[in-house]
Amino acid sequence: MAFSFKNDWAFGSIRKTVDDLTEKQIRTLAFAAEKNGFKGHSLATNSKNKTVSLISAKKTGPLLPYAVKEQLASLVDEIDLDNFIFLEQKQSDIYLCGFLDGDICADFLTDVHHYEFDLGLSLIKSIINKNDIKIVVSKTVDVDWLAGEVGLLVDEVRGVTVPIPELIEQLEPSEGVFRLHDASEIKLDSIGKSKPMILAASVGFLLVLSFFFMGEEEEIKPVVQKDPYEKYVDILTNTGISPKTRLSYLYNDTTAFKELSGWEVKTIDLQEKSSVVTLENDGGTFDELEQFGYKRQYSITKVNQNYVATSVISHTPLLNEPVFVPGDSTLRFVEVATRTWLPEHAIDKVSAPVSNGKWSEIKFNLKIGNDGWTKHDFDTLGTILSGLPVGFINGRLIYEKDKNRYTGDIGFVIYGSV
Repeated sequence: MAFSFKNDWAFGSIRKTVDDLTEKQIRTLAFAAEKNGFKGHSLATNSKNKTVSLISAKKTGPLLPYAVKEQLASLVDEIDLDNFIFLEQKQSDIYLCGFLDGDICADFLTDVHHYEFDLGLSLIKSIINKNDIKIVVSKTVDVDWLAGEVGLLVDEVRGVTVPIPELIEQLEPSEGVFRLHDASEIKLDSIGKSKPMILAASVGFLLVLSFFFMGEEEEIKPVVQKDPYEKYVDILTNTGISPKTRLSYLYNDTTAFKELSGWEVKTIDLQEKSSVVTLENDGGTFDELEQFGYKRQYSITKVNQNYVATSVISHTPLLNEPVFVPGDSTLRFVEVATRTWLPEHAIDKVSAPVSNGKWSEIKFNLKIGNDGWTKHDFDTLGTILSGLPVGFINGRLIYEKDKNRYTGDIGFVIYGSV
């Protein structure tokens, strides 16, 4: 990174509200986060609504966004320190952090070309018109450039920005800055400890009762708590279907059948593990179709009056390492990216998030507009979704021969934090 810090700051944090302040729940959340590489933890209480959150990051140490917040309190008067976005840039690297309603909503050091920065831009655009929310920028950030990246008028962005000198490389951690510690070092107050103690006493009483009423032969088996993030990690790094890979196969399908004379594509059904291409005879022979299938590794079958070519898709996981970002932020990024690169097509049928309380799924369809798609649009869409926590579900495309285009829709699912 281009930034050179005086101190070993912790950043790239995530926040999870603690529903019940018991030691068991804190440990469960902390160790679940550790499975995803988050080693530093601390408990933070929101001054507004008194909710307690577990803050985690990749390492222990003083937490950079809280140091920024503390420093801004002495630098500027016109911002609400519970609601602001901060940006500082050095060469192509940019640090962005933000607070909404007193809680961390963003915290990452990234490259301006990385999709994390696009998520930050989506966040800025979504809150820029809210009252009293300011964007604090160091003098290294070109506000005109930022307006272009966000897609808003320069005057509109200038109206909510507060310029300050370069900040983060000069910061020093103070006593008031949150520090992240290993999970074993998290301290609970006396109120937080009272619940586990009561629970322990209750469990002890029940064990005594079970001894008298069930007899000595009954073995009491410990309850093993399942990791609520295990399935999430498995989907992202193992079982999820990569849109980039899946749409690359679709690109190959549309290219291959252009070379097949005497047969026309009617529909392409996109499944997780295969493409099912329904063909219409246009003067071709079955021998030609069979030879094409053998060469291109399609199995050929006849269904009613149509011939169907089916290909097998090699599996590629979504990501090499799991990421944990808000699902709605990823959705906003996809919406912005598709509007920019595929403006004739729209995201629709967005489902309400389905969550287990720890992570969520958001399903959406990308509907192909009236202008239809060419094979190059499929390749562009795959590139947009590459590297995101977004999985392929299914799709159906109809080929319009006279216009040389495809219409239809494709379904995807976003995985992220709640």
